[in-house]
Amino acid sequence: MRLSGKSRIIGIILGGATVGVVLLSLGLGCAERSRQVFPEEKAGAREANREGVDPLLLKKVRPLYPEIQLERAGTGAFFSVVREVFRVRVDDATERLLVEVQVIVPCAYTDHRWAEFLLFKDAEDSVPVSKVSSASGAGFGRRPQLVENRWVRFGDGPFVSLLEEESLQDFSGTGGCIMDGLARGAARAALRAYLNEGLEAFLKLAPIRAGQGRAVGSLPARVRRVEMYPSLVEDFRRSGLRYWSPWEGTILVRVTPADPTQDAVILDMGAKGWAEGITIADVELVLEDRCEEPTDRPGPEEVR
Repeated sequence: MRLSGKSRIIGIILGGATVGVVLLSLGLGCAERSRQVFPEEKAGAREANREGVDPLLLKKVRPLYPEIQLERAGTGAFFSVVREVFRVRVDDATERLLVEVQVIVPCAYTDHRWAEFLLFKDAEDSVPVSKVSSASGAGFGRRPQLVENRWVRFGDGPFVSLLEEESLQDFSGTGGCIMDGLARGAARAALRAYLNEGLEAFLKLAPIRAGQGRAVGSLPARVRRVEMYPSLVEDFRRSGLRYWSPWEGTILVRVTPADPTQDAVILDMGAKGWAEGITIADVELVLEDRCEEPTDRPGPEEVR
């Protein structure tokens, strides 16, 4: 049957409406089904897809930061990075775990950021044994280095032994210490004087401590190589200087005589920095007694 033009228009309108109703019904059905079946899956996918945020580690650290939000919402601080830095197996049942947490605090012009490194004595622990803020001390602007799956340090700071229980407690105190600043600078200056000008110039900058003359009094007049061993946090604990100052410690050095028939000498250089000092001239150095070649730390670095 042939329809008039007016009838065809009405048919098209009715047909389109029918299709629209069908499509709308399907859309509502899908939306309703998504709300009922998939909310946790979608949220989990959103967490997993956020750059730098490990969903399992996020679940681990969130109780430690109850005020921090999962995502940006208004002016509330939120996690931007939660990631594993390294994991070191100590024995069959224990793994040391270092986790980096970064937080963004929204502001009107420029967002603020802060971050911490959390050291877990065991990867299964819920509370870290120690932590370092990257906004101050050794963590500022520096990445942690893992050396020989045994030590960790920030920048040129002291090494923390992951195998020693007591050393783990010192992890938080590795920033702003004597070994990481003026004292090592003063030691380098004294060793360069030894290398370039000889023993007399060296002893003016690092005199032999009273009572240690017999132990270190036979130092060679000239040396052809001087090296500094990396410092350990233990170097603070065993300091025998008795200055009762937070700025104290020992620096282990190795000097190789110019005479090839002579053996290398290992020295402990005691160091104390004055609280008001801001240059290496404000650090007092003294020579401690001679040591055996150390086996408890990475190899020395040459001083030039």
